[in-house]
Parts: sequence; C-alpha cells; structure tokens
Amino acid sequence: MKKFMKIVIIPLNALAALALLVSSAAGLIKPSANIFVSLASYCYLILFFLNLLFAIFWLCLKSKWCLLSIAVILLKFNYIHRYIQIGGTDNVENLSKDDIKVLSFNVNIFKWSDSASLGTLNIIRNEAPDIICFQEFFTHLSYPIIDTMNALGYKHFHHYMNNSKGVYGCTTFSKYRIINQGIVANTRNIFTDIVCANDTIRVYNVHLNSYHLDASDEAEIDKMSHGKVESTSRRTMRKFKSTLLKHETEVALLEKDIEQCRYPSLLCGDFNDPPASYAYNRLISHYNDAFCKEGNGFGTTYNGNFPAFRIDYILFDKHFEALSYKRLKSDISDHYPLIATFNFDRQ
Repeated sequence: MKKFMKIVIIPLNALAALALLVSSAAGLIKPSANIFVSLASYCYLILFFLNLLFAIFWLCLKSKWCLLSIAVILLKFNYIHRYIQIGGTDNVENLSKDDIKVLSFNVNIFKWSDSASLGTLNIIRNEAPDIICFQEFFTHLSYPIIDTMNALGYKHFHHYMNNSKGVYGCTTFSKYRIINQGIVANTRNIFTDIVCANDTIRVYNVHLNSYHLDASDEAEIDKMSHGKVESTSRRTMRKFKSTLLKHETEVALLEKDIEQCRYPSLLCGDFNDPPASYAYNRLISHYNDAFCKEGNGFGTTYNGNFPAFRIDYILFDKHFEALSYKRLKSDISDHYPLIATFNFDRQ
C-alpha cells in the first residue's frame, strides 16, 4: 500500500496541485503568451474540488501530505467565490426611483422557434426589467417581437446590425430614453447611453466570440477529458486557440472604450469564458460582479453539454450597489437568463 501511495497517489496529488496553480494563473497571462495556460482556466473548479478531495483523503490518514493541497487551496481560495456564493438576495420588493433592474440573456436566436421567443416574452412580463441585454438576438422584420416589446414598455432599443432579413446580434431594449448608441470599435459588442434615475448611464452589451463547436468537437473534448488525444483533436484545439486570441483582442478594445467612458456603466453579456479566464480578469478590474455580491449557489449560466460553466455575467462599476441577483432556470436557450437589481448613486 505504501508503495502504491508513493508511486501513484502522491504524484497525482502533486500534479493536481500544480494544475490548480496553473489554472488560476490563466487570468494573469494573455492567451497570446501561453494558450495552454488559458485553456486551463476552464478546469479551475474541477481542480479545486479535486485538491479538496486529496486534502480530505490525507487528513483521514493523518498524513502530512494534506498540507500540499491545503496550501494551494488557501493560496487560490479567493477565486472560488466567483463560482459559488452563499446568502445572496434574489429579489427586491418595492424598488425606488433610483433602482434599476437589468436582464441579460443569450437567447440563442430563440432556437428558431416561436415557443422560445414567447417564453422569453413571458419572462419579461413576469420580471419587468428596466433594461434588457440580449445576445444572439434575431427577429425577422415580419415577426412582431419588436412591436410586442414596444407594447410592454420597451420603446427604445439598439441593435448590432440589421438588414433586409431582420435585426440580429447584441440588442439592448430599454424603458428609458436612449440618447446615444454605438458599436465598440472592431467588435460585435455595443454600448447604449440611457437616461435613467435623473442621470445618464452607459450599458455595454457584450458577446465575445463563440468557439463554434459542433458535435464532433464535443466528442473530441469528451475523449480528451478521458485522456484520449487523437489526431482529430487538433481541429478542436485550433478552434479554442483562435477564439481565445480573439477574446484577448476584443477585451483590449472593450477596455479602451470603458476607460474613455465618462458615464457610470454596466456591462452585461456572454463572455464565452469562465471566471478564471484572462477575459474575465481584465474586465473585472473595471467592475464588480453582481453574482459575487448577491448570488446564491453555483453560478452556472450555460445550459449546454458542458455542465457547471459560468460564462455569462452582469458587471457594475462603483456608482452602483448590487441589491439582488438571480439566475432563472429555463430551457428556452442554451444559456440561463440573469437578472440583477441595482441602486444607482452618481456620487
């Protein structure tokens, strides 16, 4: 047994500890500097709990090897609150005139079905947010969803693009007047300047590049998770590399716009990156995370084939105070709708 521990268990523990350190370092290292470290950011939560299991295992045996995993867990414990929260508030009654309710939702083109768009409208009717940030929004010009939104009180909206077929991309709806709008340079991300609470705020609606993974990619990822790396895995890895490099560029352009913005701001959207990633760490240097302030439970926002992924966010700057945050369980899309309420104070 001692030989097995020495040859197998201890090296595996050391590898898990090292991997946790690498995954948590991903937020500090540009993807262009080391793409493999960036990829490790997706494994942080798994590696955290794996090291926790190792620590418990060694503690049960009263072995000093427990110190290895305990040390790395304590060293990188400050990341876990980005994935799991306890005791947050999910709803606020009797909002004041200075409170703002925001919905962010990647609707996945409503899955090209009327039932998904109707389900989304029901959420809006029930929750009555003041500002709505849709990602992957699409509606045919002949479909009356814009008119329905108008009837619900969202008389102002800004979209990424429209053509003869319809409106699509990041789209922001508001009950309040929009005085300015635009697209963040060389990206698909938009900003909208809105007059509310007797002041002007800027709302960024963000959808960082998707990985465009298909069924074959998902099969390759499943194989790689079981230690089977095949020649066909290279195509999947190339997709990850290409997308992460695009995220680095997009985030740099977003940061430039944020730094030049003279208004208090919110940032909502689908980052396609987890909380340990470089993209999240760069953006969180300008903002607070509504989930980290008022979330409860696991922060999973992706409803696809890869569980426990938090890739959608509502961020806010120092002029706002988070009052509530919740994730709605829904199968309308491959993402869950997120709702946060803020008190706005310009001073």
